[in-house]
Amino acid sequence: MNKEIHKKGKDDIDDENIPFYIRKENEYVIPCFDIQIINKQLDKRAKRRTGDKIKRDWLEGLYFGQVDVNCEITVSHIGSGKADDWLEEPVKYRRDKLFRDWLSNPEWKYYPGPSYGVYGTKARHIHGRLSLEFQLFPTDYFYFLATQEEYEARKNKISREIDVNRPIPQFAHSISPAALLVVRDGSERYAIFAKRKGSLCLGTGEELMGLPICVTPRRAPSLEEMTYLSTVFKKEGLGEDDIKDILRPDSVEDDLYSINFFINPLIRGAKMELGIDELSKESIDFIAYGLDSQRYLYSLIAFVEIEMPLSELELSHINSLSASTQHELIHVRFNPDAIAEFIKGLKKSEYCPTTQMAAYYACVHCFDAAEVARSFSGMLI
Repeated sequence: MNKEIHKKGKDDIDDENIPFYIRKENEYVIPCFDIQIINKQLDKRAKRRTGDKIKRDWLEGLYFGQVDVNCEITVSHIGSGKADDWLEEPVKYRRDKLFRDWLSNPEWKYYPGPSYGVYGTKARHIHGRLSLEFQLFPTDYFYFLATQEEYEARKNKISREIDVNRPIPQFAHSISPAALLVVRDGSERYAIFAKRKGSLCLGTGEELMGLPICVTPRRAPSLEEMTYLSTVFKKEGLGEDDIKDILRPDSVEDDLYSINFFINPLIRGAKMELGIDELSKESIDFIAYGLDSQRYLYSLIAFVEIEMPLSELELSHINSLSASTQHELIHVRFNPDAIAEFIKGLKKSEYCPTTQMAAYYACVHCFDAAEVARSFSGMLI
């Protein structure tokens, strides 16, 4: 975050130093915000200028910021077993029960753990260039679910003190790279959204509009985890090769510490969720990162553009592993007006929370800022 901002008085912030909003004449478009900068300072200033109350319905609980495509993204890891240090026995018991319940479902096709949680993030500006470091710890999807009951009970208090760069590790059991896909079909460009039958991350069975690629990085299980899970899966009738495939990590060696840590899961996700066999690293740009505080989910948002006829994409999706969990793909012409109109046409309960962040930042990434401001401003002011 821009530390220079915090040295200034509460009402004398330079417009050009505020990275997470767009100003057009007397209108303030704030689709996302840094709680430290805007909650106490910008709201008051914008309200004074416009005389109107800023509406926050669609951004409530979302704390995201833009990432330049030249941003250096690195990853560091803290030791195994850390999750156990922050969790009480009832949470561990709930985690084990959730795992057993999931295993007892005869229709499961995909094992969602082991994965990573967020211990901390470091954002630095060096010579005008943003550098991000994610500090991660080992956990799994069932730990994330097991902590949700306590988080729901404390969410209102926690939301008043949120700092994206200072996670609460006992709740931060999930981080996902998620991508908005744009397909070039002839001379037209289309943004792809996915209406899913259920949402794994939100734990609901409702249909929700989401992003076509949203995955959790797989980590290598510890020896203890490998022994236990291998035994469990063998009892379920899986062979050695199937078990190795289920537990294969996305990244090893140097990739564990570089931007490839987030790129590799997206490549896997494109194949698993859309049937796209080869997604090149060069087609992936990371454009934003932040926190959805409704369920304490960290995301690193990517923009992916490929050349492919829509008919070919729909056919590859039908044959993908995730076709049964995604009811249909939705394509929208990729321009600020069409994207903003599409998002405005959805009720808050009809889409995954990160979806509008990805849609907005994809437009900021590709189009004129003033044009994006005009298209999205109706949501807020």
